[in-house]
Order: sequence, then structure tokens, then C-alpha cells
Amino acid sequence: MNKKTYMAAIIIVLILIIGIVVGLNIANQPNPIPQLSPTPTASPTPSSTILEPSIKPFPLISISVYPNYYKMENISQGATFQENITITSQVETQVPLNLTLIGYNNTSWISSAPQEELFNYTFTPNELNLNENGSSSSILTIQLAEDLLLGRYVFYIGVGKEQITHVGGNTINVEVIAPR
Repeated sequence: MNKKTYMAAIIIVLILIIGIVVGLNIANQPNPIPQLSPTPTASPTPSSTILEPSIKPFPLISISVYPNYYKMENISQGATFQENITITSQVETQVPLNLTLIGYNNTSWISSAPQEELFNYTFTPNELNLNENGSSSSILTIQLAEDLLLGRYVFYIGVGKEQITHVGGNTINVEVIAPR
């Protein structure tokens, strides 16, 4: 091996050793502790601010909708259909149920027409009494108007008591089609 090749090999070995040492030092650095997002609160004096962490409460109920859960149903104008709403709870509570139209053809629903002219609904029962670690069901019956516009609708099942359960509701997606 000539002198130039020998020197090049030594330089390469030194660069590798330095790289390994630097890499180990970086890998051994302590990880920073994740920080909660501070939420400013009202300050008692103009010169001081108290920061409190913003923590989202854990949901205490879960809602399942059958047969519609996460899929689009094709329903004819003027048709009546049903959904089974089951709520499982980690706390003992009563949950009132309601239904609202919130979307049409991938946009927010904004209309001056009263909801009753577009569809009628009932929950049986319209309030669920939930035991701790228990579940209860209600049958939602929806009747669509005969002249309801064709298209995709999103209905929102509101469950009330959000301040207790930390859950507002769930959606039902319906494609309204012409009668056959």
C-alpha cells in the first residue's frame, strides 16, 4: 500500500469514528417532555396571566347506529326507514335524543323551510336511561317528504347531556333517490 492510500484510509477511519461519537452523543440526549397547550385565562391584574393546560375530557358514552353505521343508504322520496341507535355508557345518566338535518350534497344545510316539511321522525323511546357500564337502544323512524330534493343528506343524532357524557351525537348519511 502506498503512502497516499494509507493516509486516505486513516482519514476515512477518523471521519467514521468522529461520526459515530457525534451520533452517540445526539442519541443520548434526553427527549424533551411533551408540553400541554396552555390556555390563557382571565388575569386578576393586567400585568399577570395564568396559564392552564387544555385537556379534552374522555368520552363516557359510545353510539352505534345500525344498519347505517359509516355508510350511505339509498332511500326513496316519501319512504319511511328505521335505524337502531344503541348507546353504551360508563356513567349512570339519562340521555334525551333528537334529530337535525345538518348537510345536503356535501355542504352545510341552510334553509328557511321548516324541518317538518322535509322529514318527520320519532325515537322509541325518545330518552334512554343508562346504567353505569350498561347500554340501551332506541328505534329511530324517519319519514321523508314525497317531494324531498334528490341528493345526499346528513342527519345528526343529538344525544344531549354533552356536559356529562362528553359526546354530542353521531351522523346518519342518506342518499335520497327517486321512487322506483
